[in-house]
Amino acid sequence: MTLGKITLTNDEINEYNRLKQKIRDARTRLEVSLYTKQAEQILEKGRLRYVSKLEQNKPEIKGIQEKSKMQDKKVKLSAYTAANQSYALPQSIKRSAFMGKLAKSNSGR
Repeated sequence: MTLGKITLTNDEINEYNRLKQKIRDARTRLEVSLYTKQAEQILEKGRLRYVSKLEQNKPEIKGIQEKSKMQDKKVKLSAYTAANQSYALPQSIKRSAFMGKLAKSNSGR
């Protein structure tokens, strides 16, 4: 079972819960530290298992990175050519009918 970034088996979950109960019932600091250390070891095994699972299921990143590099080069090239080409300026913005009415009403006519 995966909880957050830790993968534990059912036996490990049961053992961890048993250790938590022992920590609650412990009478000395030595017992608390011993049970805490055992619980941390269980969690560390779960973390390592989670990391190894991620590494095994990792997609091919190298191919994706090469494709993105090619796209960056294309973008740079197109930006360079666009800057060197002259384009006609956009036509003046047409006023909507509503804006025309506002302009006429404010002109004092």
